[in-house]
Amino acid sequence: KLWNKKKNSIYLYIKALASNSINSSQLLESINKTIDISLVEEIELDNNIDWVKKSNSNYKPILVNNLWIGADWHTPPKKKLSFTSIKINPGMAFGTGLHETTKLCLESLSSIKYFDNDSFLDCGCGSGILGISAYLLGCKNITFVDNDEISIKTAKRNCIKNNCLLQNLFFTSKIS
Repeated sequence: KLWNKKKNSIYLYIKALASNSINSSQLLESINKTIDISLVEEIELDNNIDWVKKSNSNYKPILVNNLWIGADWHTPPKKKLSFTSIKINPGMAFGTGLHETTKLCLESLSSIKYFDNDSFLDCGCGSGILGISAYLLGCKNITFVDNDEISIKTAKRNCIKNNCLLQNLFFTSKIS
């Protein structure tokens, strides 16, 4: 949780260089230059928070039509209806299925009947969630494009994690 109602607290992640020593009053002064924090009564610096773990604890799996999307630490539900399970961990590359536009694309993708010679372009692929979904739903020729190399690497890792055979998949950060 980033907001604690009982304490009226807001938790902020502020990255500081290790060589910078900063105290509470300096931090308040710096933040106040950007936003009005006149209601802040106290600030506490806690260097022991694992922000990745804290953020991941808030990430819940979703079900969009017949697509179940969750992280490695989630277990797909045992349902009588069949669904396609996709594992995507939240990270630096965009695309866990939580954004409304991604959900709309996933809804649309899950309603398409794919054939072996169909192709799919995941432009701005981020985590690769849309291309992976299309692949697992039957489209076997996927091109993943993103101008961010981290996204391309993440999409490829996610394809491998979700058992997508790489021979008909193409990954690039350059369009020519």
